[in-house]
Amino acid sequence: MTHHRLPKDTKHVANAVLTPANSDADPTSKPEFNSAEIGALAHLYRGEVFRSTSWRTRLDTTTNWAVVVTGVALSIAFSSADSTPLPLILVGLLVAVFLFLEARRYRYFNVWRARARLMEKEFYVPILKGNAQAAAVDWRELLARDYIEPRFHIDYSMALGRRLAKTTGGCLPSSFWLIWAKS
Repeated sequence: MTHHRLPKDTKHVANAVLTPANSDADPTSKPEFNSAEIGALAHLYRGEVFRSTSWRTRLDTTTNWAVVVTGVALSIAFSSADSTPLPLILVGLLVAVFLFLEARRYRYFNVWRARARLMEKEFYVPILKGNAQAAAVDWRELLARDYIEPRFHIDYSMALGRRLAKTTGGCLPSSFWLIWAKS
C-alpha cells in the first residue's frame, strides 16, 4: 500500500487550492482564506459536527425511552388475560410527551446540522473539486448571520412531523392498536 505524504508547507497547499487558476480573477471578489482562517474553519466545522452529534445522541436517547416503556407496558398489559390495558394508555401518553421532547431537541439538532452541512457544501466540496470559487451563494455571510442572530431553521410543527414520521410514529399507533386489542 502506498502512503502519500502531504508537503510540510500546508500554507502553500492551501493557497494553491484556494487561489483561482486564472489571473484575470475579479478584483472585487472577496479575498480567499489564508491558512490560519482555514484552520479556524476546520475547528469550527469539527465543533459543529460534535454539537450535532451530541444532540443526535439526545434524540436517540428519547427514542430509546419510548421503545423501552412501550415494551414494559406490553409486558405488563399482556402478562395475563385479566390484566388491565391501563399501562398501554399511560405509555401512549408518555410516548406523546417523548415525541414533544424529541421535536424540541430536533430543532436544536437541526441548527448544528445545518451549519455543518453548509460548510460541507460550500467550503469543503469546492476545495475537493479544485474550484474554490464555485460557491453559488455567499455562504460566509449566511454562516456569520446565523452566529450573530441564532435562530431555529424549522418550526416546531415541522420538527414534530419529522420525529413522528421517523421514530415515534411506530410506538404511538402500536399503542393505540394494542389498547383496542386488549379491551
